Order: sequence, then structure tokens, then C-alpha cells
Amino acid sequence: ADTMVPDTEYVPRTGERASGSDEAPTRRASDGSGGGQGAVDVAMGEAVLEVASFEQRYLPRKTLGEGGMGEVKLVYDARIGRDIAAKFMRTTHLGRADLRSRFEREARIQGQLEHPAVVPVYDLGLSPSGAPFFTMKRVRGRTIEEILEGLRKGEASTQAAYGRRKLLQALSQVCLAVEYAHERGVLHRDLKPENVMLGDYGEVYVLDWGIAKIHGDTTTGEGNAVEGDDAPRSSQGAILPAPGPKTAVGAISGTVGYMAPEQVRGETVDRRADVFALGVIAFEMITGMSFVPQGTLQEMLARSAVGVEGRPSLRLGTAAAVPPQLDDLCATATAIEPGARFPTARALHESLERYLDGDRDLLVRKQQADAHAVAAQAAFAQANLDPAAREAAIREVSQALTLDPLHPDAREVMVRLLLEPPEELPEAAEEELQSQYDAVQARSLRIGIIIYPMWLLLVPAIVHAGLRDPLPLGIFAFFTVATTAAVWHVYRRRRASPAYGLLILALSSVALGALTMLFGPLALVPGWSAANGTIYLLHLKKLHHRVAAGAMTLGAVLVPLLLELAGVLPPSFVFEEGRLVLLPRLMSFATGPTMLVFVSLALLQVIVPAMLAGRTGVEARKAERVAFLQSWNLRRFLPASARDVVATTRPEPPPDCAVLPQQR
Repeated sequence: ADTMVPDTEYVPRTGERASGSDEAPTRRASDGSGGGQGAVDVAMGEAVLEVASFEQRYLPRKTLGEGGMGEVKLVYDARIGRDIAAKFMRTTHLGRADLRSRFEREARIQGQLEHPAVVPVYDLGLSPSGAPFFTMKRVRGRTIEEILEGLRKGEASTQAAYGRRKLLQALSQVCLAVEYAHERGVLHRDLKPENVMLGDYGEVYVLDWGIAKIHGDTTTGEGNAVEGDDAPRSSQGAILPAPGPKTAVGAISGTVGYMAPEQVRGETVDRRADVFALGVIAFEMITGMSFVPQGTLQEMLARSAVGVEGRPSLRLGTAAAVPPQLDDLCATATAIEPGARFPTARALHESLERYLDGDRDLLVRKQQADAHAVAAQAAFAQANLDPAAREAAIREVSQALTLDPLHPDAREVMVRLLLEPPEELPEAAEEELQSQYDAVQARSLRIGIIIYPMWLLLVPAIVHAGLRDPLPLGIFAFFTVATTAAVWHVYRRRRASPAYGLLILALSSVALGALTMLFGPLALVPGWSAANGTIYLLHLKKLHHRVAAGAMTLGAVLVPLLLELAGVLPPSFVFEEGRLVLLPRLMSFATGPTMLVFVSLALLQVIVPAMLAGRTGVEARKAERVAFLQSWNLRRFLPASARDVVATTRPEPPPDCAVLPQQR
């Protein structure tokens, strides 16, 4: 029945009277306290109670809907003072005893199912024209069919008012109403979205019990299952069958697209046929599509008879769009074989409630995640000004993603935290980075512990070749030993300050400066000094430290050269007739020993830089590999929308599915 009509106020026409009274029954306009249905009016006069005739009690308002058997009208009950719905059988069908019996049967079954989700019946009788009628509560709201149609059309108001969670909650209540009827022996047999209404104030109604059947009875929905208000009942209050026409073999009753396979085939049905129809309604709520593909009547009957795939994920084409619990629920409720379905409507209700309980928990978690994400965004906005704000943003993002791992705003803040580092490292990060520097420095110190003692091998070679001036050799040996001792000391401490590094460089530079007296400041020593200074320049972070290290490295060559040019030291080389002649001051240039010393120095000049470059290359490749692996792993956790920032390629996102909006 069409119940979507606006509220109107009834005022009797001029001269209209109730039971001969001079007072006409009048509905007062609502002042806003009556929910738009008119204020309650109890001061109607005693004369109203004297109304006896049909015309005087039931004042017609308008037609709400029409069907094949009859029509539903909105009437005003003058005795009570309220609008009600009255269903009248068409006078053209009065000669059909079976249709008349079915009409009366519907009123009695609906009237005896006293449940909040079943529209109560007030009266059953004959109109002055002889047509049977029954009155019932006038319900206001929208049917599930109307709601689903609005959702398919993308109506914003419908989407805002009816999310998936709200629809499934209503269906859960319908399951209990159907279970109530089943426990009293009544099968509805025509459950569908059109016959479920959601009221304006949270009510849920199961409509149209016109083809309901008493379970275990052989009478049809068109027959007379209950005779009068004194219909026999079981000790549990179940409605008991009464005499009536027998069901014809192979006859079916129901709506194509919502009937169970056994119902379509004309076989005996039980409560599991109603469970099937409830599953179909759930399927259509979840997917927004018809359970049975549209076609001709015969095509749809043929499909229904053999069964239709009831798993939403398979019909939509992706399992990601449907929660697994709902996917399994629909598949079970709409199973082809009755024995594979939920045994009762209550079992379906309980399955829905388990999902909704989890959904409610997810809703709470999402709300909490939203709050943490907002806090993270606010903290990140101050991150460059306050290091504590960055820590707060990291903390809030972690909590948001713990509650909702796919929260888009939280993931966006996470990406920005990763890709927009602070201008200055926090103290904890600085300490961790320094520990990594210390590890690299320790490896360099181990190399120094090996290399510097090797310098002392020149001492016996020079002595063997013929020592001329022991002072430069003594200076070289002393400062080489001092350098080795300083390196060992720093290595034992596990951490060297820049001052210690500069001290070691200074000691080694003095040793190399003394060695210039061997072949002069322009031969071999410059390369050796460059290799020595590079080791320290790699580990010094501050500019003034690097400048000091560079000056010491150059000083090993320039200071002896300047002293020679100034005449403080005797010259170590002269130019004669276009030739550079070395003047030995430290040792005699005997052919064999000199060649040994010369080759040793050349080899050290090659080996030390090679070792340094090799170690640096290994460390660089290791750091590059670690950085790449971290970036690669990070992209696995980022949403697709954020991968453009950290990678040149972006995988295609999965296709969207056309499903009904979830409750927000």
C-alpha cells in the first residue's frame, strides 16, 4: 500500500455531523509537539460515542493505494479521533468465495500477530456495500524498495539518511518479526523490499500478509485459515488452521525474484523459504542490484527454480568491496538447498547482529582514528617550529593508524613526516647518527693502527742506506710513534672528538714534514700527505675543522718548502742545466737501498689511497642499498595516492565497485 502521503488536517464539511450531535469532530492543527501528525485532542464530546453506522464512524479522506483485490483508503475514525487505514475488498470480487476468504484470512492473521513490526488490525467487518473491510494503523515511512531505488539514483538525501548499517539494522528487526510469526506457525511467503517499511521514528513494519500460510496446514493463503477472533491456538499461542480450500498441486504464491527455488517449483515450503527471501533482501541492500537478473517472467522463474549465485562478492566482481561476514551471510541465507540455509530467521538475525556489533566497534575505532588524525595534522603544522610538535605528530599518527590502518588523512601525515625531515635533527636522532659515525670512524682507526706502524719500516731502510742526518729521521720516528699511540688511544675510547682527530693529523703531518728531507718537499711526500689528510677530512663535519685539517695537510709540504726557500733549511733540490737535481740530506743515495726506499714510499702512496677508496666505496654502496631497501619497503605501506611522491611509477588501484554507501 502506498503510505507515503503528506499529513493533512481533517475538517468536516459544512453541515457534517457526528451521531446527531451539534458538535462536529475536528482535528486540531499541530503546534509542533505532535510530530506533524496533529496534536492529541480528547475533548471531542460524549456524542461521538453514540456513533453507530459505518458512514458516521469512518469518514473518508483519500485513497492511499490500490491493488488487484482491493484498495486502501485513509479514513478518519470519529469514535477515537484519529486517522487510520482501511482496506476494502473490491465489489467486483464479492462473488469469489476464495478471494473473500483470502481477504478475511489476511485480516485475522495480521490481527493475531501482535508484534511491534506487524501493523495492528483494529476492526474487521462489512461496509454498507457488502464489501469486507478491515481497519489498521496508518503507518508512515518509506519502504525498503523506495529507499533502494533512491540509493540507485544517487539521491543525496536518501544516501545521507539510509546507510548500509541502518538498513541492515532494520533487516535484523524484520528477522525477529518473521521469527515471531514462524513460532506461531505462520509463513509470510511474500517477503520483499516493497513489503518492509521503515517508519519516520525508527519503526520497522512487515506489510502485506495476504498470502501468508499456516505451517502444517493444507489450506492456501487464499483460503480461510483462521475463523473469527476465537480461532483455535496451541498452548504456545500458535495460530491453528481452520477449514478452508485445499492447495492445488503445483500452485505457487509469491513474488518472482524473492521466492526460494522450492517455492518456485511448487513444492512444500517451510520457514526456510522466508529465510531465503530475507537473504535476498540483504543481498540487494549490500549490492544495490537485483538478486535475480531481470528478464521475462518465464526467464526469471527458470533462473529462480535452479538457484542464483547469492555471494555478493562474486556478483560484483571483487571480494574487496563486501565484508567477508556479509558475503558468507548472503550465501548461506540464499543457498539453493533449504538444509544449507540458516535454519531460522532468528539465526539470520544473530548473524547480522554479530556483524553489526563488529561494525559498531569499527565505527568507534574510526571516530577515534579521525580525532588522532586531526591532532596529527595540527601538530605537524608546528613541526618545524617545535621539535616536540613533530614527536606529537608521530605519536598521533601511530595511534590513528593503529585504530584504522587505511585512514587516508593519517597516512598523508605519515608520508609528509617521512618526506619532510626537520631542519635540525632531534637530540636522540643526532646521538644515533653519531653512533653510526663512530662505527665508521672505528673502522678507519683500525686501518690507521696498521698503516702508521708501517711507516717505521723506512727507518731501518734509511739507516742501512747510509744515514747522514739523524735529527730528521728521529723526528720522523718520534712523531710516527706518537701518531700510532694517539690512534690506539682513540680507538680504545670508541669515540673521537674533532680535536683528537686534528691532533692525530697534526702529529702525522709533522712526521711527513720531516720526511721531506729524504727526497725534498716536491717528491712522494705530497701524495702521501694527501692520502693521510683525506682520511680525516671524511670524518670532520664542521667547516672550520675541515679548514684546519686542510691546512695541516698542506703544511706537511709547504712549511719545509718555504723554510728551504727562506734559507732556514739547506736546499733539497737544485736546477742545473734543465735538470732537477735532488740533494740528499737524510741519507746517501746508494743505488740498491735508495731504490728500496723510493719504491716503498711509492707503494705506500698507492696502497693507502686505494685502501681508503675501497673502504669508502664499500660503505657508500652499503648505505645506498640500505636506503633503497628502506624506500622500497616504505612504498609497500603507502597508499597509492602517496607513491607518486616517492617513486616514479604508481601501480593501478583496484577498480571501484558500485555498492551502496556504508553508514558514516
